[in-house]
Amino acid sequence: MHVERGSRLALVAMFPILGLVLAACQTGDDNQEVDRGAWGELCYPNKTCDPGLICAFVGNRFACVLPDNTRDATDCTPDCTGKICGDNGCGGSCGTCTTGTCVGGTCQADCTPNCTGKQCGDNGCGGTCGTCTTGYCVGGTCKATCTRSCAGKSCGDDGCGGTCGTCPANTACRNGTCANGTCLSCPGEAPCPVGWECFQYLDYLWVTLCMKPCSSGSCPADFACTDDGYCAPILESGCSGNAVTLSDTCGNTLSSTQCKADWTCRDGECVTATCAACRYGEACPDNWGCLTYKEAPDVSFCSKSCSGGTCPSGFTCFAEKNRCVPNTSFICTSTYEITKVDSCSNLVTSESCFPAVCAGGACCSPSCDGPTCRSGDGCGGACVCPQGTYCANDGYCYY
Repeated sequence: MHVERGSRLALVAMFPILGLVLAACQTGDDNQEVDRGAWGELCYPNKTCDPGLICAFVGNRFACVLPDNTRDATDCTPDCTGKICGDNGCGGSCGTCTTGTCVGGTCQADCTPNCTGKQCGDNGCGGTCGTCTTGYCVGGTCKATCTRSCAGKSCGDDGCGGTCGTCPANTACRNGTCANGTCLSCPGEAPCPVGWECFQYLDYLWVTLCMKPCSSGSCPADFACTDDGYCAPILESGCSGNAVTLSDTCGNTLSSTQCKADWTCRDGECVTATCAACRYGEACPDNWGCLTYKEAPDVSFCSKSCSGGTCPSGFTCFAEKNRCVPNTSFICTSTYEITKVDSCSNLVTSESCFPAVCAGGACCSPSCDGPTCRSGDGCGGACVCPQGTYCANDGYCYY
């Protein structure tokens, strides 16, 4: 039996920059219970999902997603042809490497042992350069005596092959100090403290972290309460050398993007000298002046005459004024907000798309009318069949 969608429509839109899944509420009876457990929907209260899905911390909520976040779990055939490790194409695995790293489905060595000038100790790849029959291994050399180094340390290596102490349950040794479980990589380093639960980021599934309900008390320092009511680390952009990094307040680096050769990282963004905020004291290159946008007088940039040459990369000639100005484009900064940005990473203007949504840098009106459960809503989101039905190959939902 073919089913037309109406009051039980759910839309799911994916925004990779924020790793955010947005699930719209059902548009029927306000007192109707919200569906849970299926792909794109909220997790069950005990943070589980239907078979084949995982409950992940997505943006500021807990939602059910596939392990690879790409395929329909009920419409996938695992493929490990020619592979001994890595993804099987359906969110599963073709195997793991006992040593080395999985590259293209094969295990490849990713470390060269280094024992130059060493008699003992670590070889840099998890192995050893040898052991001492007597005495102690100090800095790769066997010595008859050794002075332990535990000043300011309550745990960890004492420099003589021993330890400065062990850590109690729900803690782990970090830099010589027993760290509490709120920022530990659970469950590898240690289980989460009592009252905390172990979760992962959607776009960074290799990072595990502990979270607790905000209702159990105020969040600890550097944690904030999410819309789902859980204390979670705060995400921050910064610079590491000439790379823009995204990290959380637990010290996990989630991503690192290198700036181009003629650009530099400043305040968590890649900028060029021609992108200097000249109105606020940053210097422009020689023969460049300082301009602002008419619609955004607080946003400044460097500009030069178009005469006698072309504009540099990222700039274009504004013929009316004969000046090189930054290129501009539009991006989505929220579900309903579209923002004009320039090639200097300045946010110029913003406006609302409501009641439409913002998708791909343009306002878009999603629609799930017709055979759309496989093709999507036309705005990058999915059209989900009502509970108790399934999506057929023709794109319609059937009982």
